[in-house]
Amino acid sequence: MKKTFTLLSLVSLSLITYAQDSKLSLDEVTVTATKFAKKSSETGKVVSVISKEEIERNRGKSLSDLLNIQSGLSLNGANSNAGTNISTYMRGAATGYTLILIDGIPVNDPSQITNDYDINLISISMIDHVEILKGGNSTLYGSDAVAGVINIISKKGGDKRLGINALLTAGSYQSYKQNLGLNGKTGNFDFNFSATNENTNGFSSAKNGSDTGEFDNDAFHLKAANLGLGWQSTNTLMIRPFIRYSQTTNMLDYGAFTDDKDYNGRSSDLNTGFTSSLQLPKSLFNFSYAYNDVKRYFKNDSLTGPQEFSLSDTKGQVHNAELFGKFNLSSHIELLTGANYRFNNTDQFSQYISPFYTPPVSKINPDSAKNSISSIYASVFLKNLSGFNFELGGRYNHHSIYGNNFTYTINPSFLIEENVKVFVNVSSAFKTPSLYQLFSVYGNTDLIPEKSSSYEAGFQVVGDATKAKFTFNAFKRNIKDVITFQTDPNTFKSKYVNLNEQNDQGFESEAEYQLFSKLNIKAFYTLVYGKVTNNSISINNLYRRPRNSFGINAGWNAAENLFVSANLKLVGKRTDPFFDPVTFKSQILVLDNYSLLNFYAEYRFVKRFKVFVELNNLLDEQYTEITGFNTRGFNINTGLSFNL
Repeated sequence: MKKTFTLLSLVSLSLITYAQDSKLSLDEVTVTATKFAKKSSETGKVVSVISKEEIERNRGKSLSDLLNIQSGLSLNGANSNAGTNISTYMRGAATGYTLILIDGIPVNDPSQITNDYDINLISISMIDHVEILKGGNSTLYGSDAVAGVINIISKKGGDKRLGINALLTAGSYQSYKQNLGLNGKTGNFDFNFSATNENTNGFSSAKNGSDTGEFDNDAFHLKAANLGLGWQSTNTLMIRPFIRYSQTTNMLDYGAFTDDKDYNGRSSDLNTGFTSSLQLPKSLFNFSYAYNDVKRYFKNDSLTGPQEFSLSDTKGQVHNAELFGKFNLSSHIELLTGANYRFNNTDQFSQYISPFYTPPVSKINPDSAKNSISSIYASVFLKNLSGFNFELGGRYNHHSIYGNNFTYTINPSFLIEENVKVFVNVSSAFKTPSLYQLFSVYGNTDLIPEKSSSYEAGFQVVGDATKAKFTFNAFKRNIKDVITFQTDPNTFKSKYVNLNEQNDQGFESEAEYQLFSKLNIKAFYTLVYGKVTNNSISINNLYRRPRNSFGINAGWNAAENLFVSANLKLVGKRTDPFFDPVTFKSQILVLDNYSLLNFYAEYRFVKRFKVFVELNNLLDEQYTEITGFNTRGFNINTGLSFNL
């Protein structure tokens, strides 16, 4: 406790986030809450934005590092060795309940058990800004938007004929990053290109619990390229083709407290398609198509450690097409209506050989492991009716295997004198069974979608001459027909079934205050707790997710060319299920709370060039994210960037 107060005192003196000269208001324009540009004051939903300035000051980090310091988000594995599988928990919801979007289009990996996407494949260098929308949002975004959505907005062409930017970084664990970006605009055509190469020697992912022998370092490598084009074919029609490719390779360990020198993995994603928009005087039409091709390959041909062989080769493809239109029916009424089609397919092969047990080869045939879902949706928006705003929406879905389901959104809000917004959000959401849950050796084609009901209420206040902003939001989420893995105690046969009910609730509070024109402070506190119910037995099961988390940030433009900031995050105690391979017993461990203090400084020695330094885990906190695995201690990262 004394250490916590010491940290808070240090931060109060040195301070944290990103100073802005603009005034705080409820008029920030985002697209994620409604699928089209809309002021925050006109919707009852709360969208958190990671701005372009914040992205630029965190280009030396990973996307998971940046998301992990946001209110209501906990990314387990973000502070572990590079390349660690990231579990994204939004408001305590399990991984797979948060939908990742790139420019409003879902990205999924249908070869994963929970259909979630590996954000290690997304380079932060291709991102312009990020919008985070919490709560059930399946009415607008379909399956998986149970806890919320994270919308990654990519960089576009800009205004110059040709712009060049580059980044070089070097840091602890022999970590190096190089990035080159080109962008430009001429006439009706614009483009943006970026290429990134990252290498780190890392450290041993597994913790050496017995201190017998030396565990080797587990390296990680990322290569990523992104090309986005824009063509303004007429004054009203914009077409934006894109192609993105990323590949990661990394060394792995066998498991908790267990080294492995021959275990390697490789993942890649090809994401291509286009978006188009037609702007008419009283309407907007948007059509998009995207194709995702995700591949993952893992091989363990052990010459040291456990004498086993394992091979996993999985592929997943997604086709996503969507058309929606927004209509201005009057000065107070807007209508959004659209249709969406998604097709998922997977091809999987796995093999395991050991001296003690060799099961049959496992295959999932791509000819049968496929499904599709077709949806139509509509939302009506009432705005500015003497401060009253209202959204009413619904979505009808037809799935090729389980049939039909429906979701809804009811979202009233009231604006008081332009600086207080009170809102309520009642919505439902759903998550379809994954292809693995349907068609693997444990599959069950009788599965139905998981269905949730979400309830939110809160307020936003802007005051003190628009220098302060406060947001409070209480939430409750109930999920029925949760898909779980079940083993028959008599036959010992296992399969996936709809069985459990999950109930989570909590609240979030965020505050921002501009002390001076050059100093900005932000803070948040999140409380979340939940339980799963099975046959009238309830268990607190938010494993690896803290009940309490607190963060404070501040940034200071100390001089014309000098910016400094600090960040503190306090993470409360968590529980972690652990299977002991020695005793063959399972137990629930309690992980201690921890505090991370980070520092950042940048200096522009000429107008277009800057150098920066990041000091992470400044107090060298020793803590655990996952039992049996290491986390990063004190580490440093330095870099040079220019923008011409």
